[in-house]
Amino acid sequence: MRLSGKTAVVTGGASGIGASVCQVLAAEGARVAVVDRDADGTRRIAAGIPGALALPADVADSRQVDDTVAAVVAQAGGLDILVNAAGVDDTDAKARLAEHFSTGAPLDVTAQLTDEQWRRMMSINLDGVFYCMRAALRIMLPRQAGSIVNISSVGGVVGGLGMPHYSSAKAGVLGLTRSVAKEVADRGIRVNAIAPGTVRTPMFARSPKGIGGPVPMRRTAEPGEIATAVLFLVSDDASYITGETLNVNGGMVTV
Repeated sequence: MRLSGKTAVVTGGASGIGASVCQVLAAEGARVAVVDRDADGTRRIAAGIPGALALPADVADSRQVDDTVAAVVAQAGGLDILVNAAGVDDTDAKARLAEHFSTGAPLDVTAQLTDEQWRRMMSINLDGVFYCMRAALRIMLPRQAGSIVNISSVGGVVGGLGMPHYSSAKAGVLGLTRSVAKEVADRGIRVNAIAPGTVRTPMFARSPKGIGGPVPMRRTAEPGEIATAVLFLVSDDASYITGETLNVNGGMVTV
């Protein structure tokens, strides 16, 4: 029970990596607030976790984020852990990628990308991480304690083929993680990131075969394998680790 007495907010908690993170942190004693814009999914995941809070919210809306964190503090008495797992992909870009793989057609994703596609990706995958970190730090800084983990992607580390907006947002998450980690390290708050490779999630199910390149371990990760990496980083087992990116990708990228 490494997280006994801790309160954790997990965004993107209604499915995939976020749902597994909620379950793993709760199993280690944390009281979990499940946050996701999918209201039904949020309530479903929370219903299966004793003591969990179901808080539907869109992380791209800073007011909703602030209200959600305030609700957690009011109901749980504080906030010790934040895991930013909310994220979206682009099915149009993936369709172009699938056509490229099957026919050799030029990708031309960047030239055809609309303002709306770019902003949607940034608003959820990068702006949402910032909004949540800002709200959490307003609670953590006066207490001089806390741990934040941001879910990035292998695409943010090396750049993903045909996904310039996704890769840019995820790379931004890594820069944000490093900068904030240095800013708050002397006040008992740790900030780290995880960069998963291919993971068996609803998002991955929408991806064309071959996306991301070959995996030396020759298999796709399960969400729980990312969740246990999150558990390590938010626990005292990682008490001297901050500003780092943990690559959990089966050997796709090694640094």
